[in-house]
Amino acid sequence: MKLCVCVPTYDRWEADFGASLAVLMANLAGASPVVKALHLVRSEGSIASDGRNDLIKDAIRREATHILWCDTDMKFSPANVNKLIERDLDFVACDYKRRVPPHASIALDLPGDPIEPGMGLVEALQVGLGLTLIRTSIIEKMTYPWSGFFTHADGTLDDSVWLCRNARK
Repeated sequence: MKLCVCVPTYDRWEADFGASLAVLMANLAGASPVVKALHLVRSEGSIASDGRNDLIKDAIRREATHILWCDTDMKFSPANVNKLIERDLDFVACDYKRRVPPHASIALDLPGDPIEPGMGLVEALQVGLGLTLIRTSIIEKMTYPWSGFFTHADGTLDDSVWLCRNARK
């Protein structure tokens, strides 16, 4: 696996995220028998979808086989990422709740119902990209822009949904 860890950045990194990322990179660089090449790239800007598109271009240019999305408001352990890698799927993510009320799951199953804790591995219509592993071969089959903004019924915008639904086509 040639892994590109992609970090879209709006402003500053949360301290817990920085610590999580440092431990993850050390783990992947030294202890992962699966990861043969490792890159860390980040974008900085106020438009998340533009940042994701730039990061995808960078990963493809580096000939990465996989992109690991790590959002700066997340904290995680190498064990979380190792589970994603062990799944050996084209597109796999950790689910999490929205930061703002209502604190509902971002992930929806294929019928469009929220994925609840304890459901295990579920095929999803959409997930948050906060900690997501995706093969670049899937992205290369998608139309550009790979990331954009999806408008929810309540008027909120979401770049994760756009990429997920684009990947399912």
